[in-house]
Amino acid sequence: MEKEQKIQEYIRKYQISLLVRDEQDMMRLDAPPKAAKIVAEVKAAKPEIIAELKRQKAERENQKAAEKAAHEAAKQEMRDGKYPIQLQWYDGEILSGYMPADEAVRELLEELGLGKYVEGWGTYIDAHTVETLGGPEFFYAVAKAIHDGRQAGIVEKKAQQEAERQGKFDEAKATGKPVLLYQWTEPCCDPREECSTDVHREYAMPDGSTRHDWHHSF
Repeated sequence: MEKEQKIQEYIRKYQISLLVRDEQDMMRLDAPPKAAKIVAEVKAAKPEIIAELKRQKAERENQKAAEKAAHEAAKQEMRDGKYPIQLQWYDGEILSGYMPADEAVRELLEELGLGKYVEGWGTYIDAHTVETLGGPEFFYAVAKAIHDGRQAGIVEKKAQQEAERQGKFDEAKATGKPVLLYQWTEPCCDPREECSTDVHREYAMPDGSTRHDWHHSF
């Protein structure tokens, strides 16, 4: 026991870590001893020190794996509806609102697109989403249904936009004339012009191509 304590003392005092070089286990001392006697003692104990460093590394890896397994199990239990998902209120100086109660909740909500990461604050769940969820405590099935509904809305909106776009190409082909697809403004691209805004337009052409026109506004 005394020898084991000595090995632990060496590792702690001289900040020894495991270093693998050319497939050989070595010691790295970030705070090496100055006394020649102690240096000799540490070198003599190298096999035991390396063995202890490997044991500590394996222990950390096992603990990390156990924590990850528990984390994934908690997420799965929420997915299975065994217990509700909970949000907590955070009252900040710049931004206040609901945020996930823990890391497992954060990951679930971000997977469902119901949480948004805000730099310097964390994952934010907007008030409308919280209201739609029925409050700060809800079951996964409710969150999943909202996600699916939003996704269906996105798909429907995209299909509608594509249909409208195709309709304009059909109109251009039938009439033999360009049909306006989009119009937008951007800051003037030419500092020599006395304008601040350029007007851009994109047209559907009778041959199925598109044409982009733009002009300065004064």
